[in-house]
Amino acid sequence: MKIIKNLIIAVLVLWLSAGCSDEIIPSLEGDMIGYVFTFDEFGNLLDNHDGVNVTAYGTRLTYSATTDKTGHFRLQGLPTGTYEIHFEKAGYGTLKQFSVQHLGGQPTILALNDDRIFFLYEMPTTEITNLVLNKDTAYAEFRFKKGPEPEYISLELHFSDDPDFSEASLQYVWNFKFGVNGPNWNLWSTSYMPFAPGTTVYCKAAMNTKVDVLYRDEHNLILFSNYYYRLAGISTYFDLNTKKTVNPNLGDETKVYSFIFPE
Repeated sequence: MKIIKNLIIAVLVLWLSAGCSDEIIPSLEGDMIGYVFTFDEFGNLLDNHDGVNVTAYGTRLTYSATTDKTGHFRLQGLPTGTYEIHFEKAGYGTLKQFSVQHLGGQPTILALNDDRIFFLYEMPTTEITNLVLNKDTAYAEFRFKKGPEPEYISLELHFSDDPDFSEASLQYVWNFKFGVNGPNWNLWSTSYMPFAPGTTVYCKAAMNTKVDVLYRDEHNLILFSNYYYRLAGISTYFDLNTKKTVNPNLGDETKVYSFIFPE
């Protein structure tokens, strides 16, 4: 009799535990909402942000939506879970966000912290046709396929003492603004680079389209100004699969250039 009584108590405990678990972690559905702003390859904010495909990949199902001209999107009826979100548009870099938590019930507002939103850039078509680096100046030339020509271009420069260097042998990265068909806007400096004087240093460059911040006025209009509060845009992501930070806005790398590291 005592064994039967203990068995009944054990079954009741398991049943109550299962019921409590269902109450603590309910299966709810809710929307995901947010904004994507689009830019051309020179970092100019576009007037129309429609046509960006936003896809949420869950454990079993996939949900999708498209931005309107203001950049707004709404993914509807997503159950509670963890999602991987992709932002894609033909001719633009693909932005991804991993491990996005969605509780369901109330809408999940993506990129809520610090009023951040998502930035999607047109992939560069401009060609870097020449790059010259020496002791105190830098010079670059470009071939434009789209206009009007910008005042300056932002490049990402990769350095190594290996003439056949790859990502594994990359030794230094520098983001640099060059005036179009003229000397760079800032003096070229080698003081922080890890090379000995007299070393032959090899360099490759790629266009790096990026806007750090925008500003919003009282009517929620986006402005380039220094007296409205800051609105930072998410334009890179950490890939959990490769364990690397990805910049989807980098253009194709140039051929390898070289220079002698100065004294």
